[in-house]
Amino acid sequence: MSARTVKNLMEQQVDLIRPVIELRADMSHHLARQVLPYLDPAGQEVVREVIEYLDEETDIEDNLPYFLDVALGEIRRTLAPKAYDSGFAGPGDCRPGDGDSFVSYRQLTPEEEVLREAMQPIGVLMGAARRALYHAEAVRQSIRLLGME
Repeated sequence: MSARTVKNLMEQQVDLIRPVIELRADMSHHLARQVLPYLDPAGQEVVREVIEYLDEETDIEDNLPYFLDVALGEIRRTLAPKAYDSGFAGPGDCRPGDGDSFVSYRQLTPEEEVLREAMQPIGVLMGAARRALYHAEAVRQSIRLLGME
């Protein structure tokens, strides 16, 4: 028989918070180096606000995933019109069995590739922050439901 140790709620929360703290430590530098230079001036201003938030706020709160999502939105906004060209074939332009529409993709520029790759660490931090916040909220709600306040 194997003895499994069950972590208490505090240990579970610490396990969820640790990756957020580790990933967050370098995120403002990541945004400054890998994202900011490749955005238009409006996007740069938005991402500067995200960097400012990350540098000033050290707590893990509901705003953290929001700000990270804003940065991802600016990257998507920059990449979306450039990542592909889509069009629809007219009825006479298709051969039977080809389908009614097509999407043609083009090669991303090196700058666009950097932006695309920069999205992954931002998304990882955003997911980790959401998991930690959801767990904390579940604990708060459970304590309230059990009348342990």
